Amino acid sequence: MGGGGSWRAVVPVRAFAQGKTRLRRSGHDPAVTELARLLALRTIAVLESVPQISSVLVVTDETGESFAASTKTSVLREPRPAGLNTAVERGLLELGYGAGRAVADPVRILVLHADLPLVEPGEVAETLLAVEGLGADAFVADESGTGTTALAFFGGAFRAPGFGPGSALLHRLRGFASLALPPEHGMRRDLDTWEQVSTYLRSPQQPAVSELLASAEWSARARGTRVEASPARLALSSRS
Repeated sequence: MGGGGSWRAVVPVRAFAQGKTRLRRSGHDPAVTELARLLALRTIAVLESVPQISSVLVVTDETGESFAASTKTSVLREPRPAGLNTAVERGLLELGYGAGRAVADPVRILVLHADLPLVEPGEVAETLLAVEGLGADAFVADESGTGTTALAFFGGAFRAPGFGPGSALLHRLRGFASLALPPEHGMRRDLDTWEQVSTYLRSPQQPAVSELLASAEWSARARGTRVEASPARLALSSRS
């Protein structure tokens, strides 16, 4: 695969009880909280399985999870979170990549969203190879083509992350190359809305998504929380 173990990954993770606001039926929704946890852990596990990635840095204000599933992963806690881009910049700086870095210094850092329910290690590995082929910083647009799910830093002048609405255009304007991945690629399919859940449940990936939703419900119940409107039940009923 080339470049074995030469990449490092940064995964920003919002506190589980605060994330996935567009999926929540109420402020306190334990099944959605559990879904956020399972999505993050799955994404981290995928990155740990990619041969080119030597380490994974989780930047988070979540205090109830260690994230240390393997020796590849370390955690940078945020005592005062200030948004996604600040978390990403803190992670990059922790790895020695920032505005003050020498342009000649080599860098291979992948920043990946923590809510990709369908991404597989092989897809990440192929994407890193594509970035190496380009020899330039690059971004992965979400399925809609307007947002960003991943940034790959490959060297040259420092480019600041610009996650948020319209971030695909912003990253293009900042000099990131756009990686041409098909819409169904796992790195493009994040999970933020019920519309996305419904779409995934009607796709060939339906079994995997159904299992993830059901796991979130059962895990929330196992933790002793009352689940009135679980992602699994609501999403599956929306298919009819």
